[in-house]
Amino acid sequence: MTTTDQADALADGDFVRIAYTARAADSGHVVDTTDPAVAADADIADLDAA
Repeated sequence: MTTTDQADALADGDFVRIAYTARAADSGHVVDTTDPAVAADADIADLDAA
């Protein structure tokens, strides 16, 4: 993870790449992720968004 203390680190129109994995609170199952390896391990790699 990269952090910065500069208030002007981003400008209007900049793109930000975010990596995340969302898990169900009660079961810990992966419900969404940007990581292809995590998606494959959770058997959700080939699912299409509804």
